[in-house]
Amino acid sequence: MVWSILKKIGAEELRNRIEMHNDMATYVAERASAHPNLELLLEPTLSICCFRFVHPDIADLNEFNRLLLRSLLIQNEHIMPSTTMVYGCYAIRPCFLGARTVSRHAEELVEAVLKTGEDILQSGC
Repeated sequence: MVWSILKKIGAEELRNRIEMHNDMATYVAERASAHPNLELLLEPTLSICCFRFVHPDIADLNEFNRLLLRSLLIQNEHIMPSTTMVYGCYAIRPCFLGARTVSRHAEELVEAVLKTGEDILQSGC
């Protein structure tokens, strides 16, 4: 697999993609650290970042983030982060890898999480 990628795009392009994907995870981590309604749960590891939506009015953050992720996946066919548990906290876990993944996808993910979280709060769920 790696050999075929190297043959197709070359080592420099592969290095550029890896750096870009790692930078995308760092961007999400920086936004999560800076925004009052986001919480960074783990520093990025390569192109993976674990974070969640938070708000003082949310009684069960794990259940809220499960609902948020379900809503996010239904509403956005191109945003598909996975999830994991980090120290007992349900985490939204994007892993940026795809050949067509570009920086704006990290921005769109953060904005979609914020908007979906606010929409759920507004609806009273």
